[in-house]
Amino acid sequence: MMRKLKHESDLRLDRMLVDQKFDLEVETLIEYLYSHFRKNPHDIPAFPTVASRLIASLEQKDVKVSEVKELIQQDAATSARVISASNSALFGGVQEISSIQTAVVRLGFRETADLAVAVAYKTLFDIEARARYSLFQDVWDQFYDYCLLVGYGAKFIGREMKRGKPDILFLSGMFHDIGKLLILQAITTGVVRGKVKIEVTKHHLFELFEELHEDIGVEFLVNNHIPEEVILVAQDHHRLGLELTIDTLNTHIVRLASAMAQKLRMFPLIEFYDYPDNFSEDSAETIQVLRLTDKKVEYLERQFAIIADQV
Repeated sequence: MMRKLKHESDLRLDRMLVDQKFDLEVETLIEYLYSHFRKNPHDIPAFPTVASRLIASLEQKDVKVSEVKELIQQDAATSARVISASNSALFGGVQEISSIQTAVVRLGFRETADLAVAVAYKTLFDIEARARYSLFQDVWDQFYDYCLLVGYGAKFIGREMKRGKPDILFLSGMFHDIGKLLILQAITTGVVRGKVKIEVTKHHLFELFEELHEDIGVEFLVNNHIPEEVILVAQDHHRLGLELTIDTLNTHIVRLASAMAQKLRMFPLIEFYDYPDNFSEDSAETIQVLRLTDKKVEYLERQFAIIADQV
């Protein structure tokens, strides 16, 4: 019996030492990230010029269809990707779209502009080195699908509720977790360049995301002149005690869209969360604030499953 108790005590001590080692590693990685972004601001990618101009044009009340079309056509790669994406199941046209002009006529210029922004956003996920991508290939892949789903999902919820600006909701959904992507880029780059000596695991990434993604994401959005309404969502989407106002409506809608994506398990590193099949505390707060019935929530969940199959 004494030998068994000693063995159990040794196991507890081993677990405690492992936990202490892990915590120290996380602290080291946090210090590395702060130092990295401070010393290497150029490593934070700039949002593509075409997309930035599109976002700015959509903010104008008198934006012209021709202006949106010309902006997209300025970049041949973006134009080609928009045409390809506009033929996907998400937009479900009978006839094939073969030009930006046709896309604008079929989808509407604002929908086409949102699609162009989504295409440009994907360039932030382009991996220069295959070694960097291979470190956490599934996490890289999950991120874009998740961001796209939350973007289109937030726009859908806004239309269902007849509240919010569709373009702002789409951008807010796409960008609310951009800080996590920047952390992933910085860490994998550091590993490949030999500057990060720790054997980084998904658990490390999870802790770094939870600790830093809001601050890093907000800085990126500010530096790229993304609309203030979008920045507010990135800043406040985990904040509790968020009353429903004109300024917080977008945050609540994006938070709900994110929760729906989590319920579908289309969420990076979902295995580390305590609520993979239920709503988190902030999401439950949003459902209450928006006064959504169980029936309405179930309806939104079904619709999100359809959107997820299409994006």
